[in-house]
Amino acid sequence: MQKDYSSQIDIMKKEQSELLKSQFISDDHSSTRASKEYDVFIFYAHEDREYAEKLTNAIQAMDLSVWIDEQSMGWGASQIQSMDDGIRDSKFSIIVLSPDYFDKYWTTHEYRSMLIKAKNQHDLILPIYHNVTADQVKDYNLELADRHALNTSYYTVEEIAHELHDLIASTSSADGENS
Repeated sequence: MQKDYSSQIDIMKKEQSELLKSQFISDDHSSTRASKEYDVFIFYAHEDREYAEKLTNAIQAMDLSVWIDEQSMGWGASQIQSMDDGIRDSKFSIIVLSPDYFDKYWTTHEYRSMLIKAKNQHDLILPIYHNVTADQVKDYNLELADRHALNTSYYTVEEIAHELHDLIASTSSADGENS
């Protein structure tokens, strides 16, 4: 029974990966991504810092660039301006959704800024469910609940980093084909 369960999880991971790739490749405006300074901006609640740092390290180990507040914001810098610049200068936005994320002022600001960017540049928002259920996400925001997400109950940080790497690689090749 456990072998069957593991097999089903592997199939779901593969299907999710293909879905993410197909959703992104259909984007007509992906050529603007090549000029971005960061591959990904990571949104998270500070209570989830340990997870966000592990995810950042796994992503950076794949030679991808990450905007994350602790590493990217300079001493004395405006938090709002730094975050807005980071969002603007990133190809993708990962949101680590957790119970703590739902309760924070800064995460609400980041999310609103990211939505404006996503609507204007057709960027893909990549949600990660971290200790939350789909119903909790629906209660927080229906638009986020509608987006395909990866769940930390099923994916390790390394697997998520690999999914991001594959997504970026597939979009880079699609950009080359569209040029």
